[in-house]
Amino acid sequence: IKAYYYYVTRIHNIVVDENISREYIKILLAHELGHCILHRGVDAGAMFHETDIFDKYNLDQKELEANLFAAELLMDDDVIWEELQTSDLTYFQIAQKLGVPVSLMEFKLVMLESKGYIMNNLPTTRADFLKYETAAYDNWYGD
Repeated sequence: IKAYYYYVTRIHNIVVDENISREYIKILLAHELGHCILHRGVDAGAMFHETDIFDKYNLDQKELEANLFAAELLMDDDVIWEELQTSDLTYFQIAQKLGVPVSLMEFKLVMLESKGYIMNNLPTTRADFLKYETAAYDNWYGD
């Protein structure tokens, strides 16, 4: 378990493994803050399901929502759109420039499309990217 959110006696808590890299903590905190804001009052026992919730075949709605929340929190629509329109950077390079995993960037691109931005050739979004992250930040930008 890299991080989890729980709520007990009117106190909201986010716990992060102290061995996680500084860059990765930002992503985990944004995801867990999504749970805090979107899923208040979830039973504290649910945190123990964290090890399998990112399995792409078992991803539940709450995990998807927390990923979308993190993408919205960490990336501004206008900044992404400007990069896509004015630079020759790839999705991977834009993610690197913004300091986010390409998988989270992919969530943002899908969200931009849903907001009416015209997107061409969207990459396939992996909803379970946090499960497989090894905190090797340099590897977040693609193979």
